[in-house]
Amino acid sequence: MSYDFIDDNARPDNYTYGHEVHDPSWWGLGTHREDDGTDWDAVLEDVEDVVADVPGMNNLLNEAERIADSYRDFGFECPVCGLRHGHSSDKHDVRDFFAVTEEFVDKMHKSPYCHCGVHELARLLNYFRSIEIQVFEDQDEDGFDIDSRKRQVKSAAGSAPIPDRVRNELDDQLGPA
Repeated sequence: MSYDFIDDNARPDNYTYGHEVHDPSWWGLGTHREDDGTDWDAVLEDVEDVVADVPGMNNLLNEAERIADSYRDFGFECPVCGLRHGHSSDKHDVRDFFAVTEEFVDKMHKSPYCHCGVHELARLLNYFRSIEIQVFEDQDEDGFDIDSRKRQVKSAAGSAPIPDRVRNELDDQLGPA
């Protein structure tokens, strides 16, 4: 599994322990990657220091913010899965729709504002007990019901089409929703 917030040995929450027979492909070599060790907060601070000294930069940034605030989105193509949407990118953003934390979204592989992100979230929730970071803004509140939230996400994924290749990739990596 290539999510750094889920242990490579994690099993889905509904995993049955005991003697089981697996297809030989189940015993893969795992995911190997090096931590690049980059302190991105320090990098961003350095960039902000450099940019602050550029003459006229504040005016340019203010104008860019004004343009961004006035922009109206009438459709987009997902840069991750290629699905074309005929609506704005905030229609089903998992951050707004399911109260998913920014930290969790930053670690997802799919786009949080596309159908592919909803499908990825549905599959990742099969590992909810093994996820080492906070998934939902409200998960520590009294009355939070993970089973109900899982059903909501899976229902949304069920009515959100994604390309077959993306579905197959998610199924291979995380199992079915």
